[in-house]
Amino acid sequence: MLLSNVLWCQEIWHWSALRTGVALVPGPALVPVVTLLTARAAQRFGHGPLVAVGGLLFTGGMVWRACFASVTPDHARDLLPSQLSTGTGIGLALGTLMATGVHALPGHRAATASALVNSVRQTSATVGVAVLVTVVGGSHVGVSSRHDFRIAWGAAAVLSLATSAIGVHLSSGGGPDQMASAGCPSGRHRTHGAHAVRLSMATGRWRGPRSTALARYGGGSSSSREKVTRRKSSGTARCSSMRARGAPKQ
Repeated sequence: MLLSNVLWCQEIWHWSALRTGVALVPGPALVPVVTLLTARAAQRFGHGPLVAVGGLLFTGGMVWRACFASVTPDHARDLLPSQLSTGTGIGLALGTLMATGVHALPGHRAATASALVNSVRQTSATVGVAVLVTVVGGSHVGVSSRHDFRIAWGAAAVLSLATSAIGVHLSSGGGPDQMASAGCPSGRHRTHGAHAVRLSMATGRWRGPRSTALARYGGGSSSSREKVTRRKSSGTARCSSMRARGAPKQ
């Protein structure tokens, strides 16, 4: 999607690299913002609905692009609406899908799951670029390539619908989200773990077990950190005192 917009702006609209870069800022900028704003929605509604809505929004952006793309530069009517739609869709779906893939495995295999999910994402991006260049025509991009661009955007819309179908399947299945809603402790624990992974996608920082605990017991504010630290220190001091007196553990 991003590469196709770059090629369109520079080869069809004949914009400079700087103007193209500034024009394409809104879409990618929305991704971390949407991911952060909807992080708690994943805990409340589950991962499936977010993935389904994100896929539909991305599909809408691709369809808009295919229908309204014009050889005459029109950023406000042509490019901007599709960027807002696709950026929001990616923010809803990408981090959620990665979190779902990671927390589907036991905790001690989280690193393996994360590596596998990222490998699949990078491989898919590489294949997507190759397909786009093949369809559009590589170095022979021009006004005559308008139909080829529409084919590429249509293919992206179809794949986005497949992503929405995955979201519907997650919503109707018996995964950890449904376990959490049914009151299963392990389900709640795994859902909080996925929530931490999703936040790490948006902030670029890995949230380990301690950060996840802080998020559960107060959102990670300074006062919450002090409470958790005091509670942990108090428990450690109490155990040390009992051992020093030779008292049995309770």
